Amino acid sequence: MAVLFRNGSGSQVQRNADGSDMYLPVYNNALAARFLLPPFQPYYTSVPEPVQKSIDDTLPVKFMVNKPASLSLYFNGAQVLTAGSADSLQTVLTITGSGNQQVIATADDGINSLADTISFFVAAAVNTAPSLRE
Repeated sequence: MAVLFRNGSGSQVQRNADGSDMYLPVYNNALAARFLLPPFQPYYTSVPEPVQKSIDDTLPVKFMVNKPASLSLYFNGAQVLTAGSADSLQTVLTITGSGNQQVIATADDGINSLADTISFFVAAAVNTAPSLRE
């Protein structure tokens, strides 16, 4: 569903940062899921907002489904959270290393299964050499 917000006179419009219309997903009764955190930009095809993190930073994560399902959350290949019959998972991940980072959430309702992924990059710490000026 496309959404456009205007003020009373129509002189101000709320849009995506690139000027495009905002969209909200509409689901049927089939298993559907999405990340709510980190936030996503409401483009036609949702795009996560840029994740800019450093080592030892935390990342809040929330994954939600439209009906009870078996849920799992993985961070860089390691399972960090599960729920047997739930409609959401929520936690705070701690970033312990640099490089490519990946958060994967899975859902299985016994009939259908699906997964969603968020990937981002964490730069290594910068070492600053002492000045050689005399």
